Amino acid sequence: MIITIDGIRTFYCRLGSGRQTVLFLHGWHQNYGFEKYQKLLDCLSKKFTVIALDLPGFSQTDLNSIPWTVFDYADFVAKFITHLKLKSFILAGHSFGGRLSLILSTNSVISSLITHLILIDSAGLEIKNLKTKLILSLSRFTPKPIKKLFSPLFSSSDYSTLSGIKKQSFSLVVSQDLSHLLSDINLPTLLLWGGLDRLTPLAHAHIFHKDIKNSKLIISPKDNHGLPYRNHLFVCRQITKFLNHQ
Repeated sequence: MIITIDGIRTFYCRLGSGRQTVLFLHGWHQNYGFEKYQKLLDCLSKKFTVIALDLPGFSQTDLNSIPWTVFDYADFVAKFITHLKLKSFILAGHSFGGRLSLILSTNSVISSLITHLILIDSAGLEIKNLKTKLILSLSRFTPKPIKKLFSPLFSSSDYSTLSGIKKQSFSLVVSQDLSHLLSDINLPTLLLWGGLDRLTPLAHAHIFHKDIKNSKLIISPKDNHGLPYRNHLFVCRQITKFLNHQ
């Protein structure tokens, strides 16, 4: 399905017919949108109504015309929620989608519509590992010889495929620390994490768990940052169990 928000043609899907609605926000992975998570979405749609959109610049949704911060992306999702007239839903986000979920779940208007929050290997905390800091620093350089020389060392597909507005947006998004929002989240929250995650390490999961008052942390020891699409059955099962017991 396609709708237009602020002049941006926005592609989204609606699956299932369950009483509860799950709004899923994808991560920042090359040019993929929600299709990267199709198996998980299909699994969840057996019990819930599932809505997922391609964020601006990903897959079939148009690219924003100027560089955006994480707050700009969150504002766009808020307008998407308003456009669809969603009145009550479960908000789930992976990685970059988790960043947006943190902002939306503390938004005075949108948070009142959210019944539960699900964060999967969520981004949003200050970057402390050297590799990611170097990638962030490189994203601010423009000389192509520098990018070609150093980017292979970091094996970051997210970084190496960026250009133009999307590259500038990436720099703005990744540099934003949202840790100050955690203590303001009052929703029942499920934290799902890959024990081998190197992009948003397990130490971040424990910070989320400590600072979000009503949160539950479940770790999949042998999974990494790709947990929701590499082990979709585990994620689907844990989400269903969590929501059934609330």
